[in-house]
Amino acid sequence: MTRARAWTLALSWVYAAAVAVVTVVPAGAHRRHHGRWWWVVEAVPFQVPPVSFALNVVMFMPVGVLVPLLWPRAGRIGTIAALCLAASAAIELTQLALWVTLGNYRTVDVNDLIANTAGGVLGLLVLRVAGGARARATG
Repeated sequence: MTRARAWTLALSWVYAAAVAVVTVVPAGAHRRHHGRWWWVVEAVPFQVPPVSFALNVVMFMPVGVLVPLLWPRAGRIGTIAALCLAASAAIELTQLALWVTLGNYRTVDVNDLIANTAGGVLGLLVLRVAGGARARATG
């Protein structure tokens, strides 16, 4: 393994842990929640504060950069979009499971799926532009 790949892999693990902390760990348990599980599901797309949407986009941009650096064949828009959608769905389902079991009061939001997927694709596009600029500068 090259040194650059080792650093990229280490950075990926740090990033994944940070995303887990931001999305799952603040799950304060509430013994007596009185709400139904569907009360925390936000199923209407694009009904979200712009800042929240933007932060979710930014949070997933590293996926679009790190994954292709580690696995170049995964550097296609469809692959990154599918990966980000799957990862985002796993986060949202974990949040729902924590609501049902612990009453953590986290919302499960379709807008997070959209924003996170867009963030990963945007990260890939940034990587492609940066890679093209670097090739032009050195070539």
